[in-house]
Amino acid sequence: MLVGEDSWVTHVDNNIRDEFDVTRCMFSAGNITEKLRVASFNCSGETVVDLYAGIGYFTIPFLVHAGASHVHACEWNPDAVEALQRNLGVKWSVASLHRPQQRQPATPIV
Repeated sequence: MLVGEDSWVTHVDNNIRDEFDVTRCMFSAGNITEKLRVASFNCSGETVVDLYAGIGYFTIPFLVHAGASHVHACEWNPDAVEALQRNLGVKWSVASLHRPQQRQPATPIV
């Protein structure tokens, strides 16, 4: 049960603070091993593309710990986009957020 004014929660690990609406966004604390692995990369001077960026679970470690010079974060879910924007804040202008305008149905393979 959540207590408070809304369903936004804050989770901190590896010195990164993630905020998200727990009723609308996916979060898996079980991915910490992969998150730490990504954080250990040397991406200094590199541009990274984070497909299905969600709330920034990997986008922000690429910037904070791996030293990427720019991250292109791509996400469909408008609720995750809102969380990612909040998590990036104004200090991470080295990230570009890309959100497709309309999801196209898959074409069946015959």
